[in-house]
Parts: sequence; structure tokens; C-alpha cells
Amino acid sequence: VVNHETTALPVKTFDCDWNTYRNVQVALSRLRHSSTRLAEDYVPLAHAMLNLMITSVFPLEAMEKLVEKEILAVESPIQRIERLTKMTSEFIGEDHEIAKTVLNFLEDGYLTLLTSSPKEQQLFALLEEHRGKKIALIVPKAYYANILYNQNILDYFDDASQLCISTANKFDYSQQYDIIIAIGAFWGKKFDPFRCRSASTIYVMVSAVEEN
Repeated sequence: VVNHETTALPVKTFDCDWNTYRNVQVALSRLRHSSTRLAEDYVPLAHAMLNLMITSVFPLEAMEKLVEKEILAVESPIQRIERLTKMTSEFIGEDHEIAKTVLNFLEDGYLTLLTSSPKEQQLFALLEEHRGKKIALIVPKAYYANILYNQNILDYFDDASQLCISTANKFDYSQQYDIIIAIGAFWGKKFDPFRCRSASTIYVMVSAVEEN
């Protein structure tokens, strides 16, 4: 493909604008610099939960059900929240207040995304619009594919071979697609939405945070 167009598609995922996101990042940075073992465990887990909420293209309960059935060998969202809750209770002084603020934010986002995913709704609307096309879907984690298949994503295709779900680092740029959809603003060794020539049309689904 010589000419291609990359289009950003803003999605309101949960109540998190850029300023709120920045405040959470500042809070996590302050915890990190406290240099305690508890903070060393808390900060990466909080980041992981935040990234999941920003990029999830499925209701979080869909992920939890597959974890419960042992179809997914990953920590579920509620398990992450429970671990963060326990760790928050173990902080003392100012660190406790900082961790509590972060936890409250993550809990609110979790509850918002538990049964509904704006990114999933937009994704399925795009797939309906381009039904019958060969599409590559770029996701941040390989296990997203398992969840999307369980969410009946193949209902939007005439044949399973029309869909490729890949992480940015595993993307096969030698293949050609009608459309590529990245479900977040992320890049990898083998995928850059602004340089990729594997499709004439590339969509990047972004939350308010990712737009910045």
C-alpha cells in the first residue's frame, strides 16, 4: 500500500481526562519515591490496572469470567483491586492517603467498565460497517484475543481467516489488510500506525488520556 490514512477515533471510556490521569501519575510517582517494598509492589500493579482500564475493549466482567473458568491464566481485574485494597491498608501516614486516592480512582473506573465497554461498542460498530473485509486488530496483550473471541467477534466476519488479532510486537507487516484497527495508542517493533503500509485505512481508538 503506497497511500494510507490513519484516523484517530476518540472514545470516552471512563471518567478520566488528562488532568485526572496526570494527578494519578503524580501520586504514583510520589509513592515510588518513598522507596518502600510495599510501594515497589503497589505502583506497578496500579499502573497495570490503569492501563487495562484505558485499553480494555471488553467489559471487565467478561475477563473475570474467563479467569474464573481458568481459560485465562492472568490476574483478573477484581483480584488486582483486592490486592491494591489490601496494600493500601498497610501504608501509613501520607503514603496511605496517596494510595487511598489512587485506589478510589481505580475502583470508580473498574465499576464503570465492569459491565459495559465503550471501546467494545465502537469496535463492533466499525466491524459492522466494514463487514466482509480483511481486518487486523492490534491489541496490547495477547490474551485480549481470547476475550474477544468469547465476545463473539467472529460474528462480524464471513470467515475466521478475515480476522487477525495481534499485539504490536507480533504484527506481521508482510500481510495486506483492508483495514487495521488499533484499540489504543501504542506502538511496537513491528507496528507503527503512522508508518504501517499493510492497509490503506488504519483506525486508532483512543481515550481522552491516549489523545495526549
